[in-house]
Amino acid sequence: MTDTAVNGHDINSDTSTVDFDKSAISLTKLLGPEQIAALQQRMANHTAAAGHASTVGTIRLPTDATPSDAVPYEYERDDDGVYDQALAIPAQAQPERTPWRHQPYREPRPDAFLSWDHFKAAAADTFDTARNLGAWHAWRLPKYTWKFAALAALGGWTYGGRARHFLQAREYGDAIDQAVRAGVDAEQIAAMRAEHSDVRKARWSEKRTLAGMGLAGSYVAATVYLAVQYGLIAASPAGLLALGVLHLLGRREWRRRNPDEVLALLEAYQEKTSDRVVGAAEINEALRLAEVIGQEAEVEMYGPVRAVGPSASEAVFKLPGKATITTLEARREVIAKALNVDVTWLDFTKAGDPGEVKLWVSSEDPLAVVRESPLLKATGPIDVWGQGIPIGFNRRGEIIYLRLRHVMALIGGMSRTGKGMLLRSIICGLALDPRINIRLVVGAKPGEHRTYGPACATFFGRRPDRLELLMEAIKAEAQRREDYLETVGRAKLTEADLQAFPLEIVIIDEAQLYLEKPAGGKLPRVVSMLEDLAGWAAALNIVILVSTQDPDSDTIPRKFRNNAGVAIATRTKTAAQTNAILGDGATGNGLRAHDIPDGMGGQMITNFDGAKGERARSCFIEDEKFDGALPIIDLAMVLRTAANRAPGQFRDRIEEFMLERTGESSVAGGPTGSGRPGIPAGGLGILGLMLAAFEHKRNPERMATGELLALLAEADEPSWGPAAFDAEPEGEDDQAAAAGLYVTRGGKALSQKIAAHLDGTGRSLSTRGWQKPVRANGYYLADIKAAAGIA
Repeated sequence: MTDTAVNGHDINSDTSTVDFDKSAISLTKLLGPEQIAALQQRMANHTAAAGHASTVGTIRLPTDATPSDAVPYEYERDDDGVYDQALAIPAQAQPERTPWRHQPYREPRPDAFLSWDHFKAAAADTFDTARNLGAWHAWRLPKYTWKFAALAALGGWTYGGRARHFLQAREYGDAIDQAVRAGVDAEQIAAMRAEHSDVRKARWSEKRTLAGMGLAGSYVAATVYLAVQYGLIAASPAGLLALGVLHLLGRREWRRRNPDEVLALLEAYQEKTSDRVVGAAEINEALRLAEVIGQEAEVEMYGPVRAVGPSASEAVFKLPGKATITTLEARREVIAKALNVDVTWLDFTKAGDPGEVKLWVSSEDPLAVVRESPLLKATGPIDVWGQGIPIGFNRRGEIIYLRLRHVMALIGGMSRTGKGMLLRSIICGLALDPRINIRLVVGAKPGEHRTYGPACATFFGRRPDRLELLMEAIKAEAQRREDYLETVGRAKLTEADLQAFPLEIVIIDEAQLYLEKPAGGKLPRVVSMLEDLAGWAAALNIVILVSTQDPDSDTIPRKFRNNAGVAIATRTKTAAQTNAILGDGATGNGLRAHDIPDGMGGQMITNFDGAKGERARSCFIEDEKFDGALPIIDLAMVLRTAANRAPGQFRDRIEEFMLERTGESSVAGGPTGSGRPGIPAGGLGILGLMLAAFEHKRNPERMATGELLALLAEADEPSWGPAAFDAEPEGEDDQAAAAGLYVTRGGKALSQKIAAHLDGTGRSLSTRGWQKPVRANGYYLADIKAAAGIA
């Protein structure tokens, strides 16, 4: 083979007997002499001992190549594993564009909607940068003020001295002093002093000197006058102008004295870079510095350190010797300092035995951002049973979903730490699934929850007695469902049973007001009822969620906490409070809710399936500038009404139970929707109207027929007013007669209405008379309740 042959092909010839693929063309039309020489040398290096050439590789050429395109091309790796060198296909030229300063959002896309989203994200990022820049310089304002004043003082001192030197002719004074020290004749010194005096007088009388002094004096006098007459604020512009002039003179003098240095009044602003990922060497060095391991020891890494975000990394390792995760927790602050991160950006969790640790560390706070809830973009129902409720996001930016099925739930933390916003997401999410009945019980400020009322099967506040009744009704419903399971031979209800047995979720907010033991008294009965239901009701599609702002052993029933499969802690005050919510030993496992920094509302630690031991932050739904939950509840009501699952559209055995016992309904927040139970309109017929009249009068023992008719007329004038019984007076003399006629006819109509309502019930209601304080005839409240079947 000649040195111009490649695989039997003469590269100096335009023809070939070798059959190439369709994309092959003559190399001589594409490669210059230098490329051909390199190819020949390469073939010589790959020639086998038997005298034939080994596989060279495949040349990939662009289809639009022309003989004038003498550019290098890429070779694939050869069979011997050696890459071709010097032949690399050039990257396709990309259109130039101005890059966004902050790239992690998304790249611009041709789609108009996505481009607009990108523009909004970039604009928000630019706004954040400007805000950070303003905060940066505002923090340094005292330093800048000092620099400005120092330069102004330098300018005033320097140029004031020069003016004084000029007016006093100091150059003559210096010359006279030197002459005196040199022993010059006295007559010459006297002549010099006379000349000095003449020059000084001449300078003081020069027009420019007089003009300058006049202007300066007038300016100072005017400034002082403004300050005395109108205050310092009025004189401040003139004073600032003078300081500005002196500052410029001071800068000039500073540059004269320091020609090689740069004068910067404002410090250069640089955002903290957060793309550093902690490596194995840094982890070992940090543990050595914290004296967790010896100076020569190293942890046993389980795989490489993984980057889990632009500013975070995760490592799994085994500690040597006697060190455990408890040792790391005890030295957390020193380790954080060694890694140059905040102590809250560092987490240790067990990866196996106490010596096997998973370390998560970020170089910036990943939970410092605020994210709106995905529920704000909902256009239809969500699957609370299967997917769960989006309640927040973790440090990796992933949405955390809460599934409330076959569990009891506990939320706790100090006041103003984000429990309300978390509960806001939970209730709005539950409302968007029509298969769920929401029972909301509020310990304080029920008005704050009024927005949710329309979607709640039960909603009331500040009524411990009614909460006990609710627990009794829940227990009765649970027993009914248990009987069903016993009949069909099953262990628990499933999603397929939600049509017949909806998911009942009882939410007790500010539960400490219901569960606290009074001084010197016994525990409220509702405590034992909660503990009882927590042990067996979860499998019956019944969930109880307790939220408290004072978590400890006295406000969280022990058996309920032990059966709570969902536990979420916002910021707590002590480690004991953290353990009261997240379970005994939580702090030892790195779940330290008391370490959440103050002022970071919404940050929490979650402990449930799918988010075990996660540090997270709840999603945001506006609640101060406007009610962001209102459109979500409006959508929920549309969905529930269409499915015949809105409160009042379906048979509600639990509310029936409480209505029978109290005569008051708390469906959708009661008659007013405010969380105050009341007599349902039409629920008890005419008896309900009578009870409402008694309630209006603060439930007196009895009420005369005439007074009762007047109250009924206020509620329903066409049906119960004097005109309905032709008892309107025609003149002043007819007032008494008309009143008597009204009571007679109206009382008779009322008795007929009551009889019609109670027909077939076996109950009756009639008037009774009394003598004191005046003789009257009417109805007793106890008689009305008995007729209505209210215990």
